[in-house]
Amino acid sequence: MLLVLATAALSAQAGTIRGKVIHSADQATGAHTVVVADSHLGQRFFAVTDQTGAYVFKNLSQGFYTVWLEKDGDFETESPICGFYHQYLEDVLNLPFRTRPTGVMVDFGDPNGGGSSPKMATTFRDFSIYMDGLEILDPDTIEMAGYWYAPGQGSLTGTIINGLAAGPYVGSGVNVSYASVGGNQTKYTLQLSTGMAINGEMASFTMSLSTADQQLLDDVEGQMAFCGSYVRMYKHGNVIFDSNTNWMGNEADFATSLTSREVPRR
Repeated sequence: MLLVLATAALSAQAGTIRGKVIHSADQATGAHTVVVADSHLGQRFFAVTDQTGAYVFKNLSQGFYTVWLEKDGDFETESPICGFYHQYLEDVLNLPFRTRPTGVMVDFGDPNGGGSSPKMATTFRDFSIYMDGLEILDPDTIEMAGYWYAPGQGSLTGTIINGLAAGPYVGSGVNVSYASVGGNQTKYTLQLSTGMAINGEMASFTMSLSTADQQLLDDVEGQMAFCGSYVRMYKHGNVIFDSNTNWMGNEADFATSLTSREVPRR
C-alpha cells in the first residue's frame, strides 16, 4: 500500500512545461522571464530563458496552468494569442512564444498599481491604463482597442461605465472617452491638444460585468487579462505609432495572491 501511494505521488509530480522564446526574425531574444501560475494550488513559478531562448519547468503537479512572459523590455508578444497560455498539464507541454519589438509599453492594471482584479462579491471592476515610452513620441491622441478575457473561460462582455484622467494627467485637460466597436471589444481614446509625454498612469476606468461574466471570474479566482487589437497614436492628425498587437500588459493583469519561487536556470 505504501509503495502504491508513493508511486501515485511521484506520478502526480512528473509534469514538465517547456518551450522557446523566439524573436520575429527567428532569433533568440536573450534573457526573458517566463511565469507559470498554478490555477489550483495558488503558486507562481519563474524561469529565465537560456542563450537559445529555451526555458523549462519540471516536477509540476497535474492541473491547469497559466503561462506568460514578464514585460521586461521593449517587446510585445506576437504569439500565442493574447500573449499567454492556459492549458491542462498531464505529462509534457511545449509552449513556444514569439515576440516582436515595440516602442511603447502598455499595461492595463489595477488603479492602485498592483494590476490585480481580486475575486469579490461585486459586478464592478476598476482598472487603469499605464504607458511607458511616451517621452519619445509625445502624441496628442492615443487609441487602444481590445477585449477582456478570463483565462480558460473566454471573453467577457463587460461594459465600461466611467473613464477619467489619472496619475500625472489629472487636471491636465486629457479628454478620456470609450466606445463599443463590435463584439466584446472596446476602444479607449485619450486626447490632449498639448501632447502627452509623461510616462505612468494615463486614465482609470470602471467596468460593469454581467452575472455570467462574474461567474467566469469566480471560476478562475478573479483572473483577468486584456487582449489588445491595436495601439495607435497620432500627432497633428498623423499616425506616429501603430501596433497591431494581440497583447498589452504584464503578469500583474493576472490576479490572485500567489506565493512565488524562482526555478533555477538550467
